Amino acid sequence: MNKYIVTEKEYKEIGERIKKLEIELREVMKEKGSVGSEVDSWHDEGFKLAVMQQHRLSKRLGELEDLFMKLEIIEPKEQKEQVYFGTGVEIEYDNGEIFKFILVGYQITNDGEKVSIYSPLGQAILGAKVGERRIFQVGEKIIKVTIKKILSPSEVNI
Repeated sequence: MNKYIVTEKEYKEIGERIKKLEIELREVMKEKGSVGSEVDSWHDEGFKLAVMQQHRLSKRLGELEDLFMKLEIIEPKEQKEQVYFGTGVEIEYDNGEIFKFILVGYQITNDGEKVSIYSPLGQAILGAKVGERRIFQVGEKIIKVTIKKILSPSEVNI
């Protein structure tokens, strides 16, 4: 079984997301029951929408519960010599664009201030030092970045 590392804070956030999905799913099921009480529910648009939403939420909830069982809480090392889980990073793309972010574990939402260590960028820069140039690929595109700055986990409040 693959394990995915997260901080305790990220672990709690994923747990909270699961709780919210469970509540949302219960509400949809209750709504489906009230609109589906007619003799021919399948001709009722509200019922059809509720069934589709129930399926979508159930699937997402199952995925998150499965993921939750594979999470391992690891606190980031307090260092800034190398890019590592929990460090803040500033990179420069070949076109001169600067991007600042925190390298985190498994991520369930897209947050522009965080990059997962499991992403192509995260995998490429893991272990890099300031001044190192790394190359990675996304689809057909080759991307080159240079590590400009590394901040310790305490400096980025992870």
